[in-house]
Amino acid sequence: MHETQGFFFDPVPGGTAATTSKSAFAKLVGVTPGRVSQLIKDGLPVEPKGMIHIARAKAWMDENLDPNRRRAALDD
Repeated sequence: MHETQGFFFDPVPGGTAATTSKSAFAKLVGVTPGRVSQLIKDGLPVEPKGMIHIARAKAWMDENLDPNRRRAALDD
């Protein structure tokens, strides 16, 4: 892992971060940080130190959340 400007991330091809903070992940998927905390309690995978692996978390959301409810939440 590397540290850049106070953020830890795993580099992946293309120079994007593989992991992110809960608040940054919330912005990325269009929910509140509180909702991300709820999803973690429901089983959303979390890396050590509370970081979220973006691809794994998105895959978990696709497998575990009702797509109609997700779409409605994003439309609000």
